[in-house]
Amino acid sequence: GTINPGAKAGLMIRSALPGGATTGAAHAFLAYTPLSGLAFYYRPQDGQATVKTSAPLGWGPGYWMRLRRRDGVLVAYIAQTTSVPAEAAWQVAATQTLSGALQGSVYLAVAVPSLSSAQCVRANVSNVEVRALPGCEGWQQQTYPLAGGRR
Repeated sequence: GTINPGAKAGLMIRSALPGGATTGAAHAFLAYTPLSGLAFYYRPQDGQATVKTSAPLGWGPGYWMRLRRRDGVLVAYIAQTTSVPAEAAWQVAATQTLSGALQGSVYLAVAVPSLSSAQCVRANVSNVEVRALPGCEGWQQQTYPLAGGRR
């Protein structure tokens, strides 16, 4: 079938879950799009416009992504290897100084939006790990079941 040009798959942090009281939540999203390759999306505050930054690296599906938030800065990384990447294999794809809602508690997700209620999108995802960096007091691990349905 056809692919919606807006379809994406990647890693996201959000200030609030979709569908709640906060529409257009602040977020950062490192995503692969079938038509454009790798891109980084950032909405600094709830309700503001999302800004897209294309990453400077050639990239395709089947590689590794990482988001790391520390000291008010979010760094998006990719690794072009078919096995678990060594630390030296990670390349910076984007860096963003965070403001407001994204500096506090956030939601982490593997996001796969189709941007069309008439089309589904599917991504194969594996080796997902969420961990706190040393010195991150108060970090809590929470697991939520995946919800089915069209998005």
